[in-house]
Amino acid sequence: MGNQEEENKMRKMLIGIVLVAGVVFCTCNSYAFFVGFGSAGGVEQVIKKGQEEGKVPKIPDTGETAPAGSVQHGAEVVWQKAWNGGSWDKCYGIAVDSSDNVYVTGNSFNGTNNDYLTIKYNSQGETVWQKPWNGGSGDEGRGIAVDSLGNVYVTGYFWNKGNYDYLTIKYNSSGDTVWQKARGNANWDDEGHGIAVDSYGNVYVTGEFWNGPHPDYLTIRYDSSGNTVWEMVWNGGSNDVDIGQGIAVDPSCNVYVTGYSYNGTNFDYLTVKYNPNGDTVWQKAWNGGDDDKGYGIAVDSSGNVYVTGISNNGSNYDYLTIKYNANGDTVWQKRWDSGRDDCGRGIAVDSSGNVYVAGYSSNGVDNDFVTIKYNSQGDIVWQKRWDSGDIDEAYSIAVDRAAGGLGNVYVTGSSYNGTNTDYLTIKYRQY
Repeated sequence: MGNQEEENKMRKMLIGIVLVAGVVFCTCNSYAFFVGFGSAGGVEQVIKKGQEEGKVPKIPDTGETAPAGSVQHGAEVVWQKAWNGGSWDKCYGIAVDSSDNVYVTGNSFNGTNNDYLTIKYNSQGETVWQKPWNGGSGDEGRGIAVDSLGNVYVTGYFWNKGNYDYLTIKYNSSGDTVWQKARGNANWDDEGHGIAVDSYGNVYVTGEFWNGPHPDYLTIRYDSSGNTVWEMVWNGGSNDVDIGQGIAVDPSCNVYVTGYSYNGTNFDYLTVKYNPNGDTVWQKAWNGGDDDKGYGIAVDSSGNVYVTGISNNGSNYDYLTIKYNANGDTVWQKRWDSGRDDCGRGIAVDSSGNVYVAGYSSNGVDNDFVTIKYNSQGDIVWQKRWDSGDIDEAYSIAVDRAAGGLGNVYVTGSSYNGTNTDYLTIKYRQY
């Protein structure tokens, strides 16, 4: 009976309350927060008010007594922003800075062809600036990164005299162009897909580069002024199609690239680690027995690597997320299957080693955003579906660096508005 009473107290009240000068400092099930203690009511009333205002985490009323020390985690929408340029707009990349400003990029149809379209939002979701880039023909923004000074880096590809080339742009924090760099092969299409920046302002891009009869990974390192430091081509063992999709860099400037490689029968995930000089440290293929395509990659401060993408289970596609240690050994792999087609596209990791994956999942009629949080052991903490009632497809995810594994989560992609598609960006608050 005594244990039951203690559990009920844990559910309803607090552990460790210290009253100092009219302020209560509370710790409850790994949360820490302050609440004011006014004359209008007791602690429970103050906690209730704080919960209603979103300042205090809620303990769910499930009709059952929660075990001592447990809490139900989830996420709720703080804001959502659609951007409609008047025609077809598709967003593919997202980044967030230390002040929780949010940056997205993709492409917007200008009535004749596509332009890069990059937007900066403040932490409340208000537009700070937006920048189109028009190379005169088809331009497709794909990846975005931001450095500690608020400089913004975008990559993708543009139509250049008969074929596509990589096009990477650096903007300052006000959205002014600092430099832009093209890279391509005069006879073939080359497409930038992913971008990352290190703490020194060096910029890394990856994508597909036609280096003969089939495309290969091409990864480029630029210095902060846009000068090429090195380029690395990766050609898979079957000498067939290899397409780089995502890129990340760790605090030691090691570079990680993921994508997919044709093995002669089907596609595999293919992840490569380069040292700061561009030398290959390791490479890892993942073959689920059918087509498997890696799209997103992230790395934590310990050098653990996380990749996500799609894997065919024989009936439909699933999210497939893998954690590797710094040596490239598999720590865990997790498949997520809704029973219909599911496509993992973006991945992020927070300072506590929690992993966040975003993509889209069929609901039987159209696609929805689906965002999943895993803990560092690969267990699902929460999952969130977002459905506008029409086609919604998420492509990228970011998380801010709030302590305790409860940073805000940002997801972007496209949403059909009944006539054409818009950028759709969502900010979630975790609890």
